[in-house]
Amino acid sequence: MSKTSPTLCGSTDTDLRSRLGYIDLVRLILAYHQAHLRRLGAALALARAVEGREAEGFPPALADHLARMLADMAAHQAREAHLMMPRLRLGGAPWPTLGQLQSEHASAEADIRRLADLTGGYDAPAQACSDWRALYALCREYEREFREHVELEEGIVFARFGGRPVLAA
Repeated sequence: MSKTSPTLCGSTDTDLRSRLGYIDLVRLILAYHQAHLRRLGAALALARAVEGREAEGFPPALADHLARMLADMAAHQAREAHLMMPRLRLGGAPWPTLGQLQSEHASAEADIRRLADLTGGYDAPAQACSDWRALYALCREYEREFREHVELEEGIVFARFGGRPVLAA
């Protein structure tokens, strides 16, 4: 795994991911968590910088939206670390909070749709400075990684708690 992308050797092969053992699966999830916080934090810093320059056409609600997304993501990740990781290790013990985590994923998905709306689909206007362009590139990359992460958790990890076989450590 690279520092910039938590994908498994650049692969988005769901079958390959589904065969990961506990340790590799947790490492991959934690790599996504780190990437999300890093990208959202960097995007927020850029948004505040561009906003502070009073750039014409810059979305006025973008920095505040990113700040809320960052706080929500940090809280969600803490819950996953506390609730999901130990249960993975135990091999799929009953998990009453699965619905809560799925609901949080849906909420984060709505936040991403709002982010895409605020940024015009991450398409910076012609007059955008380099920071503004870098901000939109970070937002696009965050969306891609978030979708991969949710696919991993809901398509593989959460499915294991729904009665499918759990992989060995």
